[in-house]
Amino acid sequence: MWKEKRFTLRLPLYYKFEKRQPTFEPRLYYNFKKFKIWTQTEFAIDERKNTAFAIDIPYENYSFRFGWDTSDTFRFAISVKL
Repeated sequence: MWKEKRFTLRLPLYYKFEKRQPTFEPRLYYNFKKFKIWTQTEFAIDERKNTAFAIDIPYENYSFRFGWDTSDTFRFAISVKL
């Protein structure tokens, strides 16, 4: 949605079918030359859910994510560009 040299803000809306609940999950990125740090908080209509923090590191056609959130969950992901 909003992008500046160092910061990017995304404002996604989701609908969780299993809970029949819409959520709003704003994510703020801080862009470094070789990686990004981001934070995200999940809001539902009646409550605030988890807050997550992570680092995204691109390498060639891959992207690696390391992070954690307030539900005591460690996040790790590998993405491949096809």
